[in-house]
Amino acid sequence: MFLHETPAIAVGLDHLMATVPHFADADLTRFEWWRRDADFGGLIHMILGQQVSVQAAAAMWAKLTLLMPEPDPALFLTLDDAQLSSA
Repeated sequence: MFLHETPAIAVGLDHLMATVPHFADADLTRFEWWRRDADFGGLIHMILGQQVSVQAAAAMWAKLTLLMPEPDPALFLTLDDAQLSSA
C-alpha cells in the first residue's frame, strides 16, 4: 500500500501538495506505507527501522529471530547484553 492510498493521510498529503510549492509535483507512488503488526514484534520492527537503514534493520531482525523465534516480551527480557549485541 502506498502512503497516499491511506485515507487518513491522503487528505493531509493533498493539502500539502496544494499549499507548499516544493511538494506540488511530488510522485506519491514513490512513498510506500510500511505497516507493522500491532504486537511486540511490530514494535521491535519499528524501533529498529527508526535507528538504521531498512537493510540493516532487516539483518538485525533476522539475527534476533534466531535468538527469539517468536516475538515475546518475556523472552526478550531474558536476553543478555551479549546476545542482544550479537543481533
